[in-house]
Amino acid sequence: MSGPPSLRRPLVMRIVRWGVAVLGLWNLGRAVTLWTQKEWLESLSPSPPSEYRLVIASVWAAVFLISAAGFWRWSWLRRLIPILVALYGVYEMGLLIVYAQVTPVALAIILYLSFICFTGWVLWRHSSIPSYRSQQKGGP
Repeated sequence: MSGPPSLRRPLVMRIVRWGVAVLGLWNLGRAVTLWTQKEWLESLSPSPPSEYRLVIASVWAAVFLISAAGFWRWSWLRRLIPILVALYGVYEMGLLIVYAQVTPVALAIILYLSFICFTGWVLWRHSSIPSYRSQQKGGP
């Protein structure tokens, strides 16, 4: 007798899940860095204040790490991830546009847009494929 059939998860969905996890770890690292260098940053009087950036980085870290952890458990979360990535891209580009001395290059904007389009294509496309849904529900 063989064991229960294993669930074959598409490679592109695994890539998106790891991308979301990397975004969460990136923001966690940013929050830790802002926390450890808080006194030094206060002496520079940055704009926006480092406390706000610390809170926002912590929130993004929590959102992306929870999204990566619950990626396979909650199907509604997979539909929400492209929207979260788009909001994160708008936030990052907004910070660069408002507070940087020079405007961001087109390459950064193109990279954000391509990642948003890729996650939307992968997650919204695979949520409608019947064979993948039947594998999730225990079908053939």
